[in-house]
Amino acid sequence: MSSSGFRQLIHSAFFLAIFVATGVPLYAQNAVDWRKDLEFLRDEVPKHHKNAFHSISQRQFEKQIDTLEARLAQVSRSEVILDVARIVASIGDGHTQMFLDADEKVGFHQLPVRFYRFREGIYVIAAEEQNRWAIGKRVSKIGNVAIMEAITRVAPVVSRDNEMTIRDVLPNDLCLAEVLYYLNLSNDGSAAAFEIDVDGEPRILRVSVPADNSKVTLTRWSQAISPSPLWMSQPGAKYWYRLLPEQSMLYVQFNEVADDEQQSIQSFFEQVFTVGRKERLQNFVLDIRLNNGGNNKLLEPILRGIKTAQFNRKGHLFVITGRLTFSAAMNLASRLEHETQATFVGEPTGSRPNHYGEAVTLTLPASGITVRVSTRYWRDSKPNDKRLWIAPEMPAPPSAASFSRGIDPAMDSILREFGHHHHSGSSDIAPQTKQRPIP
Repeated sequence: MSSSGFRQLIHSAFFLAIFVATGVPLYAQNAVDWRKDLEFLRDEVPKHHKNAFHSISQRQFEKQIDTLEARLAQVSRSEVILDVARIVASIGDGHTQMFLDADEKVGFHQLPVRFYRFREGIYVIAAEEQNRWAIGKRVSKIGNVAIMEAITRVAPVVSRDNEMTIRDVLPNDLCLAEVLYYLNLSNDGSAAAFEIDVDGEPRILRVSVPADNSKVTLTRWSQAISPSPLWMSQPGAKYWYRLLPEQSMLYVQFNEVADDEQQSIQSFFEQVFTVGRKERLQNFVLDIRLNNGGNNKLLEPILRGIKTAQFNRKGHLFVITGRLTFSAAMNLASRLEHETQATFVGEPTGSRPNHYGEAVTLTLPASGITVRVSTRYWRDSKPNDKRLWIAPEMPAPPSAASFSRGIDPAMDSILREFGHHHHSGSSDIAPQTKQRPIP
């Protein structure tokens, strides 16, 4: 998936450098070139996808391509790309996707602002220093368009397994100048205006594509949060744990299903379970809300250890999920649901218990734009399980109100089970020094 809003919310200054494409088309394409790309898409997506027409018919798919081909002489490059994104998204699964905000061959420009969708709405989570006043405030309009209508316009270009994927990815697309312009959310292809609710009064945030992105840094909302809640303390680490002796609890944040250079997943979880046995811990929290996948083959030591652990009992084993819980992390969530006594907390997962995945990369021959296509159907639940997600038994969605106070609704809900309130913040966390790129 593309960069998560929450990861942008909490990562270090290393990630505040804004990627902005040059804006100069890397391929000066005409209608003939685009037709090559579209015919490639028509032929290759069904050839590689496990079941390309599980959500739409082949006729619907090809009609979209025919319609775009008929318009090629009248539309701009950016419009073609957005239409291709709509066609790809219409396949109907989160792994079959384009990367509008990260593919340099797409070349869209990022505006110097970042958003996240909290329970209360879309909020500014990062901006340039001169726009600090907007950080932590809710967006009410883009241009003259109400924010919910803007979301409705952008949503069709977002590939998804369910609504949670849209909540994760769509705020990133609201930062792209071309997306806003061609969806009539701005009247300038290199700038945009956002109406911000400041204590009940509207104020306009105007941003433009920077001439030199290397000189632009963003101030993050999370920089003003103190103390930092436990789950935000080491966002750059693939996995880490914290002993919470007062609750006889082990908290493990598992952010990527990939071995770290310093310690493999198997070695890490062996250490975790050894600590659990040695300390005779009765409670365990596995936090996979930031985990959007990796290598399924690395999951077995985790499952094996949890299934045989002393805390694999109802009310003692908790799994925190969210909109980013996707791909291999979704495989893990599904198996934990069926094979353990886990209680799920947080947001619904970003994927379905049974879902398409194992994407391969296709490169459109003329433009060089990347399209990812699912090649496998993962059936980790019962064959007739058509759920869109795993819904938490203890719902605890992220809210702007709680975030501003450094409170983690998910951990708060868990700690409340043991008679502890608002202990989800932690001021004694060692600073995180190691960072990694956002998937």
